[in-house]
Amino acid sequence: MSRRGNNEGTIRQRPDGKWEAAVQFNGRRHWLRAASQAEARRGLAELRRKHATGELVSPSRLTVAEHLRTWLEVAGADLRPRTRVDYEWVTRTFLIPAFGHVRLQRLTPAMVARQFAEWNTAGTHSPKTRLNVFRTFHRALTVARYWGLIGTNPLDAVEAPKASRSAPSIWSRDEAETFLATLQPGAWDSTLFLILAGTGCRIGEALAARWEDYDRDTSTLAIHRNVTTIHGAYVEGDPKTQAGKRTIVLPGFVIDGLKAWRPAQLAQRLAVGESWTNTGRIITLPDGASPPHHTAYNRFKGTCGAAGVPKTRIHDLRHLHASFLLSAGLPLPAVSARLGHASTAVTAAIYSHAMAGVDSAAAVAIEGLGARRQGGVG
Repeated sequence: MSRRGNNEGTIRQRPDGKWEAAVQFNGRRHWLRAASQAEARRGLAELRRKHATGELVSPSRLTVAEHLRTWLEVAGADLRPRTRVDYEWVTRTFLIPAFGHVRLQRLTPAMVARQFAEWNTAGTHSPKTRLNVFRTFHRALTVARYWGLIGTNPLDAVEAPKASRSAPSIWSRDEAETFLATLQPGAWDSTLFLILAGTGCRIGEALAARWEDYDRDTSTLAIHRNVTTIHGAYVEGDPKTQAGKRTIVLPGFVIDGLKAWRPAQLAQRLAVGESWTNTGRIITLPDGASPPHHTAYNRFKGTCGAAGVPKTRIHDLRHLHASFLLSAGLPLPAVSARLGHASTAVTAAIYSHAMAGVDSAAAVAIEGLGARRQGGVG
């Protein structure tokens, strides 16, 4: 047996010929087995290194599945409802079937990388889905490290799946004008589409907006909340980011649409009487209830067909709004604030196609600086 000083540990050869190293820190014993004395020395040195850097944790038989369930239970209260549902789906569909049986402390980067490679080869899930799975797992294991269950996050040593962002489908100005001209004044769906195109807000934000949020004196709409559908029920919460709480100045065509819709909505309320569902929201069905997201999507597709413009996603009205503003030369920070993005980097990443047009305009604008030099050449 090789004896060492305090906190340096011991190395001994077992009766079966294998080697064992052990060391004690803060009253807790840590040990490992090795095939050779040299391997045992290296393992002992690694234990001391982890202790010095704070990576050494108490041994545990906790499995990945057990940690994931606890993480969702504890962290769920602080998550947005939609985010919690997404995390639960990823955990149930991917993480527990693939890694749930593994002891948390024995999970290695190689295990994770191999599984993601298999998913990639199978091609049954999109790159975006695989990236969402990776991010969810990384967040769960980061919490495990904060809780002292593991010394390091194995996913820090694994390259995240690539998921390129495709440029959104944007109508031309003529197509956008044709679409807006097709909208019928005094209808809930037309009013919704006007708000989306004129403010760039998300559909959940538009559906959650109330009349009290609309200031006719300043022609602004305050975005304070967001609604989403979870298991068929509406759930109202905060916007996607803190920057999502904002006040947007409305263009004239949105104001005109609200003026036409308000008396039509009041007439519907009088016709329904006591059966009216009083939500106070701007966008409502004839009975006062908020339209489900899928109903709004279907109405949008039908309106695109009636207008004779390419059918896109309803979310592309947000992209249309941002792209037109950037192409017109509006500063990136102003567009980012109007969209409620957490940072201008997010806006620039999504709308790089529109930024290219702005950069071309910048080159033309700066060209005048060289006029004197060009005139003097020769």
